[in-house]
Amino acid sequence: MKKQFKFFTITLVSVLLLNGCYDDNEETLYRFTIANCDLTNVTYNQTIAPIIQESCISCHSGIAPSGNLSLQNHGEVAAAVLSKNLYVRIASTSNPMPPSGIMDECKIKKIKKWIDLGSPNN
Repeated sequence: MKKQFKFFTITLVSVLLLNGCYDDNEETLYRFTIANCDLTNVTYNQTIAPIIQESCISCHSGIAPSGNLSLQNHGEVAAAVLSKNLYVRIASTSNPMPPSGIMDECKIKKIKKWIDLGSPNN
């Protein structure tokens, strides 16, 4: 009986110690979303314009754009950045844009990176 208790105690302590060594850093946990999101060389023409075209332009263009917010060119997108309208809306979880659902996390990170770079027309 004493040997069984000793074995059980050693096994329990070993499991607890090994479980405490679990690698739970952000890159490991989210390697399919965050780590694979390339934030190098984020430019308006190659990165931001295609995201806007795919996710925003269907509602935010033409004669009467939704919310009176047109995103047809760099100047209009940069103005939306300056008014804080663009990032706040795409990063919102309570009232997300596009209305079809929250934008892909990598796309949001690319837009944020471009904004942090000063929203250049490149």
